[in-house]
Amino acid sequence: MQKMMLAVCVILGLVMGPVFIQACDPALITPQCHTSSNCSDPSPLAIGPFAQCCNTTGRNSFRVNSVGPCIQCISKGCHSTNTLCGGEADLPEFETLEECCQNNATSFLDDFGRCTLCQSVCYVADGSGDGCTSTQTLTGLSFNQCCLNSEDNFYTGTTSGGACTSCNSVGCHNDGGCGGNPERPQINDIFSCCEATGGTGTFRDENGECFILPDIVGGEDPHFFLPLTNGDHLCFSIQGQPDFMFSLIQDKFVQLNALFVLPAKDDESETIANVSTFMGKLGLSLQCPLTGKITNIQVSAQDHSVSVAEAVAVVKNRPVTVKISKDSNISLVVDSNVQYDLKKDESAWLNIISDFGFGLQVRFYKKHLNMFLRNTDILTKKAHGLIGQFLTSSVEIDVKNNLMRLNSRQPVPVINAQAWPFLNIPRNCWYGANTDNQATGMIDGVYTDYIVEALFPQ
Repeated sequence: MQKMMLAVCVILGLVMGPVFIQACDPALITPQCHTSSNCSDPSPLAIGPFAQCCNTTGRNSFRVNSVGPCIQCISKGCHSTNTLCGGEADLPEFETLEECCQNNATSFLDDFGRCTLCQSVCYVADGSGDGCTSTQTLTGLSFNQCCLNSEDNFYTGTTSGGACTSCNSVGCHNDGGCGGNPERPQINDIFSCCEATGGTGTFRDENGECFILPDIVGGEDPHFFLPLTNGDHLCFSIQGQPDFMFSLIQDKFVQLNALFVLPAKDDESETIANVSTFMGKLGLSLQCPLTGKITNIQVSAQDHSVSVAEAVAVVKNRPVTVKISKDSNISLVVDSNVQYDLKKDESAWLNIISDFGFGLQVRFYKKHLNMFLRNTDILTKKAHGLIGQFLTSSVEIDVKNNLMRLNSRQPVPVINAQAWPFLNIPRNCWYGANTDNQATGMIDGVYTDYIVEALFPQ
């Protein structure tokens, strides 16, 4: 065994110490001020906050950063209908949140682009219990106003439900869904959080917004969560068939395939509910544009392993990184300085990074894995596959008519609803209204068109 490990180190060049994901783009903290009404300018001005952008001549929409939602300038102010501050503010005479909510309005968008529902509830800490259970409540406050009184308070955006958010969760988290206390409270911006956590963290800002840094997600039975250019997200499921392999991304320099498997049977259960499928293996084939060299990387949930260049590493409670340089050199990076206290059957992060525009992150569970695409800059306009077809194409959501349009395809009915619970994020998603668990109508063709013979190109 010692001789084998020595050979691995010679081939890969074993490196100790942290390596940061290249997806920590300064655009994460740079405001975007657009002339268009849907934040579609190719070169927006870096003007903020929201009110300053909108007061600039000819500016019509704003984003607090590259991953924030698109906010229209006409939405600033008081709204009479429950549209989550969308559309034009139709009660301009009420210029403050307090005035707005005292006059039977529903929502208010302030100078910083923060939307507050008049039905929001601040649960005042009174020792009666944790979470949104306090008997002392205040309504019509923003998250920021609620938390100014006490970090022990909790907040929910509406009396009819919504995520219960702890005031003490503001800050930089190592991972997860922005819940609990931040492990890095001294870090107060999303870009620094991204760098400090190697791109694996989450960040909750002072407005209560939770930013999940790995923003393209595939996981559980399998669900896919994809960002759209307007700040919205698209969600769909591909149940596929167990023991079949499917093309997730098919492109000039990248091929990503997945083996779908039945879920692990819990030792205490007798049946597997709904006979869903999960991703059990990934096969990633990356071709370096500069050298033309192809690197195949296999990821297996069964033994929590990654295989590359004849080497195998097992991911347990320490992060493991495979890095491919521009000249095709491969390094296996083990962070000996970090050790996670993990939940049962959960692993640390596996990071796959290339210096030529592709990054993938994986977390293992009992017998399945969830993946997060961190960088897709290398993809071309011809990218295809179950998720590849959405990553470089023009996806438009017609909010008025609840329709999704992808390139020249027929429009598909969609609905806006809360994202899946496993994401642990208070965001909504656009789902296919009439589709099945195979994304029929949303994807090009049908799911069986994406079956492949092997994890790697033959």
